[in-house]
Amino acid sequence: MNKIQAITAAFILITISGCASVNPVYKGGTETVNDPYEPKIETESLRFFTSGADGLEKKYRVYNSAFREGSVDWMWYELIVRNLCVKDDQISFKEVWLDGENRIINSTKKEMNLKEKDIYLEYLAGIKTDWKEGYYVLRLFQDSLKIAEKEFKITKIR
Repeated sequence: MNKIQAITAAFILITISGCASVNPVYKGGTETVNDPYEPKIETESLRFFTSGADGLEKKYRVYNSAFREGSVDWMWYELIVRNLCVKDDQISFKEVWLDGENRIINSTKKEMNLKEKDIYLEYLAGIKTDWKEGYYVLRLFQDSLKIAEKEFKITKIR
């Protein structure tokens, strides 16, 4: 066998061995690993309301998608999700606030505890910024999956 055939054979063996799949086996069987890109929550509702720094009790909230400039100090969102986890878990998600030109106003990582017994969970968060007339978007991500997106606008006082 000449050198070219030997190199070709070695290349084919390396390629074939790299394509072989291996399932990890441990004592007691195979281990299942959750897909990190599988959603653990499903958005049921995402709504905006305004309030001060401490938020507002649910019975006093007025939800809207348009707010008047000058009347907004803190913009809050209420996120209601359905728990898709079959065991207690904790997830991190990212909230990204964007202005009308798709520039990031604020981006924050948040944590959410998921209990097996919880079917629905409510989460509140808000930010304070200098809200000017225009359109804004809130995007929520679990890992790299977008789990929610909603737009609101700030209008001029007339």
